[in-house]
Amino acid sequence: MQKILKSFGLMVAGGLVSSVLGGGFGALIGWISPDFVAHLGESGIRPQGAFDSLRYGAGIGAVAGLFVGFAATVVALFMATLVSVFGRNEKSM
Repeated sequence: MQKILKSFGLMVAGGLVSSVLGGGFGALIGWISPDFVAHLGESGIRPQGAFDSLRYGAGIGAVAGLFVGFAATVVALFMATLVSVFGRNEKSM
């Protein structure tokens, strides 16, 4: 049971870290190229008035990081399932 909780905790932590890294990367892109991020915000979802490309880029990056973290978690769970179902072949060692 400890191994399962440790694995679950590591996957959740990995997803959160990827979200933070994605937000940081998005904020960096918003700082370096505000025109690019402003172009992303032209889809009609931004309110009229002041537009902060740094905050918008950080938000988009955090959401993208969550999706990447989720995909990595799915792959890790799939691989763990394959290893537990088929196991290792100890006879070949």
